[in-house]
Amino acid sequence: MIRVIIELLDGRVGGNYVKPVTIASAIIWNDGTGDLEVGNYKYILYDSKTKDYQVELKKWRSGGIKGFLRQQKNIWELLFVMLRKIIAGKTSRQQ
Repeated sequence: MIRVIIELLDGRVGGNYVKPVTIASAIIWNDGTGDLEVGNYKYILYDSKTKDYQVELKKWRSGGIKGFLRQQKNIWELLFVMLRKIIAGKTSRQQ
């Protein structure tokens, strides 16, 4: 399982980063249906909803990636494929 955390760092205090606040996260896991060469993954992305300076993470998107060539590609490419699917889907729904 892979977890990606996006934090907002408050650098206003003398340039020192204090109080990191998690504003988004993603969980990606192998769904067990692939093999050593090809992986199939599922993911859930969480986004922040801010109220009175309190951050609450809520499920934003979920989905899957089929046929990822895991021996030829790296984690950054897996993240790129995931984000491209989400953004392409969001764009097509807005039109």
